[in-house]
Amino acid sequence: MILIFFLMLIFESATGKLCPLRASIDVLEGEYFFLCYLESMREHFQEGAYTINWYKDNAGKQELIKESHRIVSQMNFLEFWPVELGDSGNYSVIHSNGKQNLTIQKWTLNVLERNKSSCFNKNHLTTEIKNAGTGHSLKCSDLSVTENNSITWYKDCKNYENATEQELDFETLTVQHSGIYTCKILISHEGKIYHSTNTIKLVVEEDAPETVTLEIVGRHEEIETEIGKEEILNCTGFLGYYMPEDASLYWLINQEFPEKCTGIPETDPSICEEECKKLQLGNKFYVTRLLQIKKVTDEDMRHNFTCMLQADERTQIKIVKLKKDGKEYDAFVSYLKDCVSPTEEEREFALEILPMILEENFGYKLCIFERDVSPGRAVVDDIHSFIDKSRRLIIILSQNYISDRAIYELESGLHKALVERKTKIILIEYMPISDYSFLPESLSLLPSKRVVKWKKDKSLPVNSRFWKNLRYLMPAKPAKKNIKGHYNNLALGSQGAQPRTEGCEFNGVV
Repeated sequence: MILIFFLMLIFESATGKLCPLRASIDVLEGEYFFLCYLESMREHFQEGAYTINWYKDNAGKQELIKESHRIVSQMNFLEFWPVELGDSGNYSVIHSNGKQNLTIQKWTLNVLERNKSSCFNKNHLTTEIKNAGTGHSLKCSDLSVTENNSITWYKDCKNYENATEQELDFETLTVQHSGIYTCKILISHEGKIYHSTNTIKLVVEEDAPETVTLEIVGRHEEIETEIGKEEILNCTGFLGYYMPEDASLYWLINQEFPEKCTGIPETDPSICEEECKKLQLGNKFYVTRLLQIKKVTDEDMRHNFTCMLQADERTQIKIVKLKKDGKEYDAFVSYLKDCVSPTEEEREFALEILPMILEENFGYKLCIFERDVSPGRAVVDDIHSFIDKSRRLIIILSQNYISDRAIYELESGLHKALVERKTKIILIEYMPISDYSFLPESLSLLPSKRVVKWKKDKSLPVNSRFWKNLRYLMPAKPAKKNIKGHYNNLALGSQGAQPRTEGCEFNGVV
């Protein structure tokens, strides 16, 4: 009887629309949407005459929602025709009989910005993982569908086999059915057409995924560093193929909790813990948290930095210790190789300008593959090894950057930066880039402060802002005395290297 009553509550409504129980809701801007509460709740709490009022929290104060042509209250529904970004916030519905007020239900509404270049927003989808050889159906939406509504299905933003039903049925799934499916419902209202979408990422696997054990990536480790140097310790936990609601990750310093970072570097304590972040790479879920150490001290070398991962009543720990740095190179330099620009200025920057100033003037030791690696050795193994021996990975970035070898260097470096946290990445924007879509999406997870921009002749002087910013991101190193002022003898064109018309093929992402 309890189950039957619960089902009646979920599906009961005066207008026939589905009214699911949900406290936090994500919706895309520009779409039709509604909030609703269950009629049975009202009848259970109140009898006799009453009024219904909808409220939105504004700076901690409840404000009555005034109806308009866009926001309409219809019995136990609050409809948005359509919902806008400014509608995000906390909502509640209150019943009053003149003597007392009762809050029937509360919601948190998060309106997401629409992706102008795609039919869906990657932050507004659900993932369904199924096995090949089984049957399955994708459901369009919680919205009810009437004869006046039309439905269109898309796979990876392309019309999918003229499918127009509320459910998309697959008798036998294959790996080729994997993709991102978007259902679009057109709704007619007062002479205008509105729409609502629902997006599902379908992952079809040949075999069932093996049993996943909660684990911390990398486990115990020692990080090579120097006194006075900034260090950012990372702990990343692998959660499996779904995101547990109770997953938590936090740091301890000698079994004591560190202070929280304020987000303002000038006021942050010498050691502080950042907010926990959740990541999805492919169909795998991770949680990660950073511990910032402004300047390493002798005392820090004796600390145990412990990261604890807890989820599903299980606990994993990772102990990190600091030790003096013994890496061979200050930086590995990654630049365009296989697809060379007509004037080869980018290559010249990597092989001549960068080492001339960083090595000869500032005493750094760079690893430049074309210059330092003997011919005939295994390229893939060497790249991985030399990046591992380097304190930094410098990427000289341009529209032509991606090539077979360069993409491997980038993927390897991103893995070490984002997952292993063994190497810090420095991006040198060699020429202005307006569209970063040719780069792996995970590159956007890197801090923006690790990007320096080359401005041709303006950046050439050793005392320019470019070299100051670059040295700030490099390991601490005393400058040599024989500093030269300018390098006009280098063949640098006034316009800089121009991208090749055909570009370079992009062969993969992290």
